[in-house]
Amino acid sequence: MEGIRVVTVLTDIDSVTTDLLLPLLHDATEGRERAILSLQCCEYCDSHGLAMLIAFSRSFDGRCVLTPSPQLRRLFEVTGLDKVLPLGWSVADALQKLLDEARD
Repeated sequence: MEGIRVVTVLTDIDSVTTDLLLPLLHDATEGRERAILSLQCCEYCDSHGLAMLIAFSRSFDGRCVLTPSPQLRRLFEVTGLDKVLPLGWSVADALQKLLDEARD
């Protein structure tokens, strides 16, 4: 797991928490080439949160896998973001995706 940082978000993501969360995510992943963002405890995400997650994921150029809760997975499916954002079913699944990608 060297070079991969796992970050767990323990709050819902909305217009209030987005401004606080994004700098924390960048600080937590500073110097890392790959990341796993565990959103399994997050039950709600508004449009500000979606924009933040897209921007954060893109900052890793596809080397950041999100593991959403069932509620967020459904939101990603409805909005089509499941086709845009790299998603994993669990942290272990996300880790395997990143390791497989590194081997290719």
